[in-house]
Amino acid sequence: MILMANILSLTSVFSYIIPSLLYVRTMDWWYVQLVGGLVATNIGIELVKPMFGSRGGFGRPAGAWGCDVFCSDGAAGGRPGFPSSHMAIVTMVVSALWWHTRSSILIVGVPWIAAMAWSRWMKRCHNWQQIVAGTVVGLVCGSFYA
Repeated sequence: MILMANILSLTSVFSYIIPSLLYVRTMDWWYVQLVGGLVATNIGIELVKPMFGSRGGFGRPAGAWGCDVFCSDGAAGGRPGFPSSHMAIVTMVVSALWWHTRSSILIVGVPWIAAMAWSRWMKRCHNWQQIVAGTVVGLVCGSFYA
């Protein structure tokens, strides 16, 4: 189960790859702006996490392991984890692509968001509040790129 959770967590990298490939295919500058927005959102979240700290449900659950982008940072229990940047980035790219293209992206996007939430929970990288907060941040940030 943990191997599957790690693999699913690693798919957050596709949030950057998908719009980059779409830019190459369409030459629509909006996709480049989306990648910039994803980077800015991720940096913003990582700067905000320490402000919330590790107390009162804001820290990563005990037993959290390999919670960075490449699942390689070792023990992470107790470190700041609010909100989940994995959830924010995946939700942001799915919602922004849906708002921009009105395509059937939600057919694969919603299960991807759900799978990411499961993986972050299974790896004990986040509690449910951190997962929901990351999802909300992703929806809000994604709506800015519509």
